[in-house]
Amino acid sequence: MGSGINRCFKLSNYLGDTIVVTVIGVDIQPGSSPNSRRQPLYSAVVLRDGEIIASFEDVELYRLLRLVLEYHVDIIAVDNIYELASSENELRRIFELLPGNVKVVQVTGPPNDARDVNSVARELGIDTVVETPLKTAYVNALAAYKGIGYEVRLFAEKTRIVVTKGRSVTQGGMSRDRFLRCIRASIAQATKEIKRILDESKLDYDMVIKRSKGGLEKSVFIVYAPRESLYGLIKPLKYKNVKIIIKPYASRKPIGPVSDQARKPVIVGVDPGMSIGVSVLTLDGEPVLITSMKSPDRDEIVNLISRIGKPVVVATDVSKPPETVVKLASMLNAVLYVPEQDITIDEKNRIAREYSEKYMVNIPDSHTRDALAAAVKAYNNYKATIEEVKSKLANVKKVDKYQLIAEIIKGKPFSEVLEEHFKRSIPKSSPVVEEKMKPTTTPVCEKLSEKVNTLEALVRKLLDEIERKDLYIKDLELELKLTRSRKPGIEDYERKISALQNELEALRRKIEDKDNVIRELYEKLLQLEEHVVKLGRGDLVMIPKVSTMRREGVLVNRGVYMEKVLEVSSELKDILTSGRGFIVSPVVAVDPLKERIPVVKPEIIYDLGDYVIVEKGVIEKANELWRKIDELIELERHERILRMIEEYQRSRKNS
Repeated sequence: MGSGINRCFKLSNYLGDTIVVTVIGVDIQPGSSPNSRRQPLYSAVVLRDGEIIASFEDVELYRLLRLVLEYHVDIIAVDNIYELASSENELRRIFELLPGNVKVVQVTGPPNDARDVNSVARELGIDTVVETPLKTAYVNALAAYKGIGYEVRLFAEKTRIVVTKGRSVTQGGMSRDRFLRCIRASIAQATKEIKRILDESKLDYDMVIKRSKGGLEKSVFIVYAPRESLYGLIKPLKYKNVKIIIKPYASRKPIGPVSDQARKPVIVGVDPGMSIGVSVLTLDGEPVLITSMKSPDRDEIVNLISRIGKPVVVATDVSKPPETVVKLASMLNAVLYVPEQDITIDEKNRIAREYSEKYMVNIPDSHTRDALAAAVKAYNNYKATIEEVKSKLANVKKVDKYQLIAEIIKGKPFSEVLEEHFKRSIPKSSPVVEEKMKPTTTPVCEKLSEKVNTLEALVRKLLDEIERKDLYIKDLELELKLTRSRKPGIEDYERKISALQNELEALRRKIEDKDNVIRELYEKLLQLEEHVVKLGRGDLVMIPKVSTMRREGVLVNRGVYMEKVLEVSSELKDILTSGRGFIVSPVVAVDPLKERIPVVKPEIIYDLGDYVIVEKGVIEKANELWRKIDELIELERHERILRMIEEYQRSRKNS
């Protein structure tokens, strides 16, 4: 089982300018069990933006999964995860059937530290005892919507990609520095190529690098996907300059008991690298954890932090936040703190010295020092707000001031946070869920629902695009600020030259591609000019396609073009007969003399879309066929007259 975090979901569905979350609460019916041979039955309640939109009883598991897709559910809320399946393997199979964005939340807490569902109901302000499965399903859905519970995840397999030097340079004499530069440049190039492949394949990953003069000493990618997903994309490599090692691994740490401290808001400082530093402070600025980890993945960091407290702020010590820190803040649903300027070494050492003396904590390395400095800077940034709120709440009883401070740090006004607290504290009766048992299923509503779902999907796509562009703009602004605030060194110039060379090469390729397009278009233009001249001289003729002729109602050069002539309609036959026209086609499956319409097989010189250009000889062939048709018609008319005379003579003899 994977670990859970207290704020168990991120809002992801959008309707207009309002964020909308869809939750389905589930509870098993009495007498049903996943261990039974019979299919277990469930009660389910669907909430959208906190309001009941549908409820169901006696639902089998396969239908429950269909409802998740039909209502575009973001969260499946249960009070016991093992009501869905009896084992972890069966749970894994169910999880694989769910869309990737759907979260499963156990509202009563971690599986081995769960509380009673009535306790959850009281926390929501529902003072009645939860008796029926339908009411339990409603409580589960409402609790998950309010952010109560723990997300249950089965840790997927991950893959570690290490890019390092392919040979030792302990020897080499005067050429040693040149060998080192060559190796480091090769590692940098391989790292860049692997990053490009992972980005194009849309695989989630973390990257840590160890820089050296002239390139990279080493890089490590942690890809959140099994080894099989990289087949055909990235291969292990051992070359004279660079070595690429690919190893699958899985982290499957069980959930342990979660203390009350783990539910308290905290500020987290992170310093990513080959070793990652993590520092956790309370909202009073006191250190709870200062440690470093050797090349961990994000899941391990989230698991560690979530067992200590509920992150409100994730901080970094540089003005351009590393991608790993940005992803961690998003996963933890926390505010990202970025200093206006990089924190200096002197300031980091001062902060480390002060905290070491004041709290008697050990700061073993530079990574933990940098993480602590980031957390302290973030705390100082919000310190005035924290103290102000604590002062205002000093005389208010039975209020968790730190939880309210966390909501204010995340952007909510103080008045709104206080009103929500009082609203939660006032008991209220449970809504009558049974009155909304049957969802409306008229054809009109189904069409409207489909239309709404389509619009929601479009809005989500557009908002995701806006968010990506906003992040890109923010990155560019931070990069510009960083560039202006520091003097470039030799490494900066080398990186800038390398980037400009890559950009120049890309522009050259673009120019080459455009030159090829221009060359093709120019050749087509010359062909068209030649065809226009021949059309003007009469060597070629332009024939409309049958669809164009019917649309415009006119024949050009008496002919009409068809892809295949399998039969000639009476309508087309009348038009062509009246205008002494003909058909041009590369595929002819009819007898022109029998159809009484000339059909000519031409050589297509050029296709203009609605028209084709052919040799003028098609008109001569058509005229020749018309002469044969006329002769055939005249012969048939002559034979008809002779038959009439013979019949007349026979009738005279008989009379």
